[in-house]
Amino acid sequence: MLAALGPACSGAEEGPGSNESTIRTRDAFCREWGVRACNDNVVKYCQARSVETCRAAQADYCLSIVPTSYASDHARECLDGVERAYEDGDLDGDELITVRALGKPCDRLLRGSGVANADCMDNADCDGTKGLVCVTKGSDPVGTCQVPEEVRGGFECTEPQQLCEEGFYCNGDNCIAHRKIGASCTLDSECGPEAYCETPPGEPDKVCLSRGDVGSGCTSGRECISQICLEIPDTESRCVDQVRLSVSEPFCKTLG
Repeated sequence: MLAALGPACSGAEEGPGSNESTIRTRDAFCREWGVRACNDNVVKYCQARSVETCRAAQADYCLSIVPTSYASDHARECLDGVERAYEDGDLDGDELITVRALGKPCDRLLRGSGVANADCMDNADCDGTKGLVCVTKGSDPVGTCQVPEEVRGGFECTEPQQLCEEGFYCNGDNCIAHRKIGASCTLDSECGPEAYCETPPGEPDKVCLSRGDVGSGCTSGRECISQICLEIPDTESRCVDQVRLSVSEPFCKTLG
C-alpha cells in the first residue's frame, strides 16, 4: 500500500495552499496529511529514507485513523493543525491528541448518519461537520446528537443539548461532581478526566479507576491521563504526553 501511495504523495498538486477540490476524498485528504506532516525537521529527526517515503507512510497512517465517514467540510482546519503539530519536531499532549486521536482541530472530519436529536453511542454516530456531538445523560449509554451547551456545576442539565462544565457530569437532572476513585459507575464520563470506568480483574462490577501517569503501562488511551497510549515494539506500551522525534522513537515508524 505504501508503494502505491508514494508517487501520488510526491505530486506538485498537493501541499499547503492547494484548493479544496484536492481534499474532497479521504484518500486525497490523507495524501495532503502526509505532505503537511513531513517537513524538513521530521524527515531529519526520524531519518526517513526520503521525503516521499515519509509522505507515503503518513498517508497510510492517516487512512488507518480517519474513518470512511470522512467529510471535507472542516478538513483544511485539521490539516493546518497537523502542520503546526509537526512543525518543530516535538509533539506535546494536545498535538499528540490531534495527530493520534483526531482531537481538535481534527474533531469535525466525520459525517455520521445522526442528525440533530438522533440516538447515538459516541460522537462518530453524529454529523460532526454540523458541530453535533453525542450527549448522554446519567448512566444511560445511549445519547442524542446535539450542538452542546455547557452548564455550570450544580445547575440543571435536563435539556438534551446540555453538557456539564469540567469537573462535573450530568446525572440526568443536575450537574454533580465526578465520582471518586473506587466508586461504582457505568460510563467514563461519570469518573472525570483522571479516571475511567472499568471492571477490575476478579471483580463483578465497574468502578472508577485511576488513569496512569506518564510512563505507566497501558493498553489504550483511556487508561492514561494524557489520553495517549503509545505502542512500544517488543515491550509494554506506555502513557505519554510528549514525543520528541528521533530515529530511536517508535513513533517515527509512522514517518517512514
